[in-house]
Amino acid sequence: MDRNVSHLFLAFALLLILGSAHAMSGTYSVIVAENGNAAVVLFLDGEGAVEIPLPLDAETYAVDGALYMPSENGVEVSIASAGSASVIFETALLTSKSGDNWAFEMEVAEFESGSVTVFLPENTTVSSTEPKATVSASDDSKTLLWQVSAGTGTVGANYVFAAEPGPGPAPPQPPKDEETTDYMLVAVLVVLFAAVLIAVFYFKKKP
Repeated sequence: MDRNVSHLFLAFALLLILGSAHAMSGTYSVIVAENGNAAVVLFLDGEGAVEIPLPLDAETYAVDGALYMPSENGVEVSIASAGSASVIFETALLTSKSGDNWAFEMEVAEFESGSVTVFLPENTTVSSTEPKATVSASDDSKTLLWQVSAGTGTVGANYVFAAEPGPGPAPPQPPKDEETTDYMLVAVLVVLFAAVLIAVFYFKKKP
């Protein structure tokens, strides 16, 4: 084995052994599209090692600011000294659909403290969250916020999309002006009467 690679594995092993003695916090930001696909950004702060669970389809991920190695359930990330790092991935497996009902569920890493913020499309209605989340709305999204710690395990929510508004009632028609209608009828009768007189006068035989 190459010496540099051996040193890297040794450093990583030492971090794994010593890492549990240090506090680490994590902040998840998850953007969920209408089709259920999600983009996840995780920011890490502190020192030590932590396993980040990844969905099975998150084969391509990016880690910045830390040593990392694939693990059985995702990726093992280690920060050598008090600092920060990030993990970014995309997945379609955080959501599922049954009829009109959607479910979101994500396994979170074992942090001493942290948070998970999920941004759902604005036209969604959240029916439940587990554990209980703070739900807020803005012009372009519904936001779910969980405070997490070691032992949280997973966070989840159930939601539906609001029905598209149907066509509104026809605008009321303005009432007919009866007086105007009467004047038009009189005008028509006058024209017809004049036409009859002209015809009689024109076709009348001279004596």
